[in-house]
Amino acid sequence: MIRSGIRVRLVAAFMTLALLVGVGTALAGFFASERIGAYLIEWHVSPIMDMLIEAEERAWRAEDDGRRPLYYGSDLAAGLRLHFYVGKQLKADWAELPDGIHFQDRGSGFLLLRTGEHIRYALAGGTGQRMALRSSMIRTLLLCIGVGLVAATLIAFVLSHRLSAPLVGLTRAVRQRGMPAGDNRTLPPLPQYKHPYEVHVLAEAIAAHEQALCDYARRESCFTGDVSHELRTPLTVLQGGLEILDLHVTRHPEAASLRPLVERMSRTVTDMSATVRALLLLARNPEYMELEQVDMHAQLQEAARRPGMELSCDGPPPAPLHTQRELAAAVVRNLVENALHYSEDGHARIRLHAGGFDVINRGQIPADVDIFERGVRAARPDSRGVTPAGSGLGLSLVLRICTRLGWRITCTTDATTTTFCVLFSPADSNAPAPKPAA
Repeated sequence: MIRSGIRVRLVAAFMTLALLVGVGTALAGFFASERIGAYLIEWHVSPIMDMLIEAEERAWRAEDDGRRPLYYGSDLAAGLRLHFYVGKQLKADWAELPDGIHFQDRGSGFLLLRTGEHIRYALAGGTGQRMALRSSMIRTLLLCIGVGLVAATLIAFVLSHRLSAPLVGLTRAVRQRGMPAGDNRTLPPLPQYKHPYEVHVLAEAIAAHEQALCDYARRESCFTGDVSHELRTPLTVLQGGLEILDLHVTRHPEAASLRPLVERMSRTVTDMSATVRALLLLARNPEYMELEQVDMHAQLQEAARRPGMELSCDGPPPAPLHTQRELAAAVVRNLVENALHYSEDGHARIRLHAGGFDVINRGQIPADVDIFERGVRAARPDSRGVTPAGSGLGLSLVLRICTRLGWRITCTTDATTTTFCVLFSPADSNAPAPKPAA
C-alpha cells in the first residue's frame, strides 16, 4: 500500500512537472522563434521595400519631367523574385491590414505593408526555408519534451524507491511486532532510520505509542486477573456457607420463609463466580485459551428455563462449536439477564438459528446511545415509574468476550422491540472435533 501509493504519486508528480515545464518551455521557445523569425524577415525586406519605394518615386518624377522613365519598383522587385504593389494594385482584402509584416499561406509567404504620402505600398514574397526551420524546431522541441519525461520518470523511480523503502520497512516491522509474551515489558526495537529524518521521527513516535499501549493493556490485564483471583476465595467461602444455610433451612420447616432469599443469594453467588471466571479467562493471552466442543443449543435451553424466557429454533440446532465453554456461557448469561432486567413486560425470548442466536425483548434503545460502551445504560421507567438498576457493564463485557471468541454481536431496535444478534465465528463451526482419549 505504501509502496504503491508513495511511488506512484512521486512518479506522477515528477512526470506532470516535467510535462508542464517541457510544454511551457516549448511553447515559449516556439513563440519566441516566431517573433524572432518575423523580426528577421522584416529586418531583411525593409531595406528592399525602401529601395523599391524610392525607385518608384524616381520613375514618377522622370515621367513628369518628360524624361525617359527609369526602372519602376515592380521591375526591380521582379528581378529579386518579389512582387511589388502600389496604390490600386493592392488586393481588396489587404485594405484592413495594418502596416507591418504579415504572413500568408500558413507562413510560407510574407506581406509587408507600408503607407507613404497618401499612397500605400505592398511587398510580397516567399519566406524561403522558414517552414523547414519551423518543422525542425517543432520536432526538436517534441524530442526535448520526450527526453525530459523519460529522465523525470527515471529520477522519480530512483527517488521514490529511496523514500519509500524506509517506510515500507517500518510498516513491515510494525506489522510483524506482537505483544510481548510473559512478563517481558519491552517491545522489540524498531529498525533505526537516520535518513530521511521524518521516518526516524515517525519510527520513534510509533515505538513510544506502542509501548504506552502495551503497558496500558498489561496493566488492565493484570488488574483484571488480580481482582478476579482475589475474589475467587471469598466467593467460594460464600458459596459453601450458602450451601450449609440451605441445608439448615431444609431441615427446619419454621425457616421455610427464608428459602427464596437463600436461593436468590445462591444464584447471585453462582453468577458472580461465573463472571469472575470469565474475567480471569479474558485476562489470559488468547493463545493460552483452552477450546473444546460446546453445545450452544444445550446452553440456550438451560438459559431459557428462567422465568419469563422462551426458546425457539429456526431450523435444526447448529453443530457444536469449537470454542471456550465458560466464555460462551458468560455471553448467554449476560444477554439473558439484560433482556429480562430491562424488558418492559418482564418477558424475553431466544431465537436460535444456524449461524448464531438472537435475544429479543420488549423495549427500545435510543439511536444515539452506544449500548456496548462501559457504564452506558438506556433504561426507562416502567409502568410503576421505577427505573431498573444496573451498572452498564454487562453488555460491555459481552462485547469483549465476543471479540475474544471471534464472534460478532449487533443490536437493532424498532418501535417495540430490541434484538441482540450474536453470530458465531465460521472457524468455530468448521473446527475438527477433539479426538477421544485413548
